[in-house]
Parts: sequence; C-alpha cells; structure tokens
Amino acid sequence: GCNKLSGNFSMTSDKISLHPALATRYMCFGKGNLEKDFIECLSKTDSIAINKNSLTLYIQKREVAIFAKK
Repeated sequence: GCNKLSGNFSMTSDKISLHPALATRYMCFGKGNLEKDFIECLSKTDSIAINKNSLTLYIQKREVAIFAKK
C-alpha cells in the first residue's frame, strides 16, 4: 500500500497482541482492500515465529503472513 502504519504490541510468554493505532489515509489506487486486510490481520495475530531471515504471523495457529529478509 501507500500508507504508513504505527502502533504498539504486548507479549506474554507465548502470545502477542499487535495494536496498529495510527495510519495515514492516502487513497491508494489499484490496491483494493490490501491495507484494510493487512491491518485486520495484524489486529487478530495471536502468535509469531521469528527465524533467521523471516517473521511469521499466526492467527489461531494458522499461518497468515510471512515477512522474509531479501
């Protein structure tokens, strides 16, 4: 997308809560609901896995997003 996000998170021993709080609201042509879906995914994420080159987000033990280092 073309907007910027910022927010907070909280963690316990095996759970994470992501709280995207602020987002710019530029109109992003050709992106559909990508940013809305991404923010929703972040707010529902309940666990993560961090490996050497990637971060994986999970919702109820289901892999929903992977961010990999290039």
